[in-house]
Amino acid sequence: LVHNMVFSAPTVAGVSEVDAFKLVETTLKEKYPDNRFIMAYHKDTDSHHVHVLLRIPDNYGKRINIRKHDLRELREKFAGQLQKMGHNVTCTHKYQFGLKSELNRE
Repeated sequence: LVHNMVFSAPTVAGVSEVDAFKLVETTLKEKYPDNRFIMAYHKDTDSHHVHVLLRIPDNYGKRINIRKHDLRELREKFAGQLQKMGHNVTCTHKYQFGLKSELNRE
């Protein structure tokens, strides 16, 4: 069993294929040090990106349960790694916690 993820940065950030692989690997190893994964870099769209297949059972057979907040954390860590390398990027989320209830109150 695997979990499929995609990591991307804006094209204008100019992240190289080598940097993208390195940063995705660093991000995943920090969060899931005992899980194996494979990566593939795609240039077939205007937004180059890294596909990841993350093995759900870790090296000891324990299954990870990836939730929305885990994906949010991965996005933030990836953006942070890009910023450390000098890329001008920000982490955005399609859903912001509490935003819907704020809009309903207005």
